[in-house]
Amino acid sequence: MVNKPKTLFITTTHGDEKVGLEVVKNLIKKGLGSSFDFLVANPFGLIDGARFVESDLNRSYPGNIESKILEEVLAQKNIALAKQYEYVIDLHEARCGSDDFIIIPRNNISSDFPLRLIDLNTVLLWPEPKGPMGGFLTNMIELEFGMLSRERAKVVDIATSTCEKFLAGLAGEATVPTGIKDVYEVYTDLKLTDLPDYKKHGLRDFELAKLNNEEFYPLLVEQYIKDGIICYKMRKK
Repeated sequence: MVNKPKTLFITTTHGDEKVGLEVVKNLIKKGLGSSFDFLVANPFGLIDGARFVESDLNRSYPGNIESKILEEVLAQKNIALAKQYEYVIDLHEARCGSDDFIIIPRNNISSDFPLRLIDLNTVLLWPEPKGPMGGFLTNMIELEFGMLSRERAKVVDIATSTCEKFLAGLAGEATVPTGIKDVYEVYTDLKLTDLPDYKKHGLRDFELAKLNNEEFYPLLVEQYIKDGIICYKMRKK
C-alpha cells in the first residue's frame, strides 16, 4: 500500500474562492501531484459559486455528522480526513485585501507546523470567532492571498510558488530563507454601527490607525461590510 503524502491542501472552503484549485492545477502541471493530496472542502458551494450554502464552513468545525446543516456535516468529514496528514494548508483569497499572509486560528504558534518553510513574512493569530479547522488541528495553517487591485494570474503564481517551496522544503530540496516573521493578533472587529462615517478616516489594511484614543492595525477593510463589519482590528506582537 502506497503511503499518503505528508501534505493536504484544502481548497474552496469558501466556494467563491478558487485560488486553491488554481494552485493545485499548477502544481500538478509542474509534476508535483504525487507530493500532496488535495480536498475540495465545499463542492456544493463551488458549484453554486457561493461562499457557502447554509452556513460558513470556516465557522463550522469540528462539525456534526448528524446535523441538518450541510456545512456542519462537511466539516466533520473534512476534519476526519485532514487528521490523516502530517501538514494541512487551507488556501483562501481576499477580494478586499491586497496582502498575502499566514492565518493561525489560535492564540499561539505551534511547533507542529514548520512555518519556516512558508515564504510569507506575515502571521496572524486569529482565535475568534471559533470554527475554523485550524482551531482544532495544530498542524494546520491558512494562507490568504489578496486580490484587490492585483492581477489574478500574478497572485496565483505567488500562491503556487509559496506552496511549491513548502513541498520542496519538506523534501529537503530547498530552504526558504524567510527570516523572522511579523506577527499580529486579531482581537476584535470594528462595527459599522460604531463608526458610520468610517470612509473619511481612510482605513487601510496593515496601516496603523487611531480612533477614540485606540491604536490598531485594520484588516480586510470593507470585506465584510454587508455583515456590518468595517474591518477587523489587530495589534502587533
